[in-house]
Amino acid sequence: MEIKIQEADLTDQTHQNAIVTLLNLYALDLQGYKKSLPESVLKDLIPEMRKIPTSMVFLASIGQDFVGMAICFLGFSSFYARPLINIHDFTVKKEFRRKGIGKKLVEAIQKKAQFLNCCKLTLEVQEKNVSALRLYENCGFERAILDESEGQALFLSKYLTQRL
Repeated sequence: MEIKIQEADLTDQTHQNAIVTLLNLYALDLQGYKKSLPESVLKDLIPEMRKIPTSMVFLASIGQDFVGMAICFLGFSSFYARPLINIHDFTVKKEFRRKGIGKKLVEAIQKKAQFLNCCKLTLEVQEKNVSALRLYENCGFERAILDESEGQALFLSKYLTQRL
């Protein structure tokens, strides 16, 4: 089973279809919204992402089947005065989990980050998603703590549109 990781071409229809399909499967998953994304989101996803010059998507495939994906955005760390990559959405199809695909996706993102002289990779994960936490920790991620006396960094959201 050869796992291929590639950076997606957002102008390629095959890559566009894979991204939309994989993101919707992710939304349906327990760690997602447990329901399909609205048709308007599925329709607008690629055109809107193409407007964001810092967006990048990594696709994992086995043969002709796209089995995993990471949607990332280039950001900036003011404390390091260098770019960073935020892994925004990360998924592997259920039937392909625990086969090393997630690790290969992280490795590809890290390689891109090193090429771009990034200072770090960031992501958010549900605290009860133990298998994802294990993967990320095995890939070298750790909980964000700037000063132990202040505790862990928390990820907060303020929705400006209707929640899904």
